[in-house]
Amino acid sequence: MSYVDVGDGMCRFVLQPQEVLTIEITESDTFRGQAPDILACLAELIEEVNNRFVERGEPPRLCLVLSPDG
Repeated sequence: MSYVDVGDGMCRFVLQPQEVLTIEITESDTFRGQAPDILACLAELIEEVNNRFVERGEPPRLCLVLSPDG
C-alpha cells in the first residue's frame, strides 16, 4: 500500500496527487469483537503507510473509517 500512488500493478487503486483512499469498515463493533487482532493490524498498517508518505514530504494518503454497528 505504500505505493498506492505509483500504479505498480500491486494495487487496484492508483491515487492522484493529493487524493486520499478512505477504507471504511462497516459494523466495526462486530468486527472488533470478532477479529480485534486483524483490526489492530490494519490500523497499524495504515499508520505505517501514512508515515512513509510523510517521510517523503507528502501528506498522509490513507484514511481508516470505523462505522459503528446499526
